[in-house]
Amino acid sequence: LKIGLDLGWQGLLEKIRIYRRVNAPHGSDFYHGIGSVVHGVQNWIRRHAEAARELAAVETNPDLHQNLIEIATINEHLVTEPPRTFREACQWILWYQMIARMFNGSGSLGRLDVLLTPYYERDIAADILDDEEAIFHIACLLLRDTAYIQLGGPDASGRDVTNQLSYLVLEAGHRLKIPANIGVSVGEGIDPELLRRGV
Repeated sequence: LKIGLDLGWQGLLEKIRIYRRVNAPHGSDFYHGIGSVVHGVQNWIRRHAEAARELAAVETNPDLHQNLIEIATINEHLVTEPPRTFREACQWILWYQMIARMFNGSGSLGRLDVLLTPYYERDIAADILDDEEAIFHIACLLLRDTAYIQLGGPDASGRDVTNQLSYLVLEAGHRLKIPANIGVSVGEGIDPELLRRGV
């Protein structure tokens, strides 16, 4: 997820091309296959964006119209570029999750609070996101996929990574009022409030 969020689909495709050349002739079929998958994903996202624009053109409700325009704009960007905003990152993760589920039923969201922190902090600083909207986007992500999420816990140096997003993920799960596969880290040096809030 981190690699994909950093590179975007076109960046992943370029990485595939690089390693296909580096490892040639070994793995040629493998690299060709995964390159075809990425092209398919880009086509899928592009068609989604086009459909959202078509729906927006006939939508009379101004709120729904605006949301469809935003969906189209976000996904047009994500066809080739990495996500820039919190909402775009959540959308990118959802595309990845749908693909992973179709491929082999896999799909852990890992440390969602850590993955989304850079987007959250940037958007909060730019005053284009608040906690309520962040909760909404996380809830939408959880509604689509109940993949395992681990919140808080130590990083490679042993420092607890619990942050504001850890609590927002818990709040999103709470507000959905449906099962969500969210785990919280416990142990020495971990914010005890995270467990308390999780319970």
